[in-house]
Amino acid sequence: LHAAGCVFNPGIYFSPSFKMQSYAFMGLMKTIASLVPAVEVQDKIFLQLEEYKKSTGDFGLPIAIRQREKFNPVAWWDNFGNGTLELQSLAVRVLSQCCSATGYERNWDIFKYLHSGKLSRLERSSFEKGMKTEIISCVIPTVSFYLQFTTVTQEPA
Repeated sequence: LHAAGCVFNPGIYFSPSFKMQSYAFMGLMKTIASLVPAVEVQDKIFLQLEEYKKSTGDFGLPIAIRQREKFNPVAWWDNFGNGTLELQSLAVRVLSQCCSATGYERNWDIFKYLHSGKLSRLERSSFEKGMKTEIISCVIPTVSFYLQFTTVTQEPA
């Protein structure tokens, strides 16, 4: 999802400093396969993707090119993706994903405590048995980041 967000964000994808096109497209292919179950729609998206990559049609308009970095990516797709409706729909869906870490901020205190060295070996081993680490990949229209957090789960009594 993160890689697809990079491809669908025109400010990132068309930036001369963006050097991860092959990695991003591998992630995009996986995203299309998982979010678009209909094979016919997947085929349309791949055809429309060529238009986007080559900046043809509405994507090649001078105003569309100028607005790549100025517009919010979702608004950019709303304005310039009208000739590629299936691709536009997927791009808006991917770029509209949001996340919040507020529900997990409380876990940072536990994380700090566990890794502060204040626990005895016995306490540390019992905590480690119940620990679970997860990675959340978040795509925000203009910022992508990874957040790693640790949660402590209790074992059933």
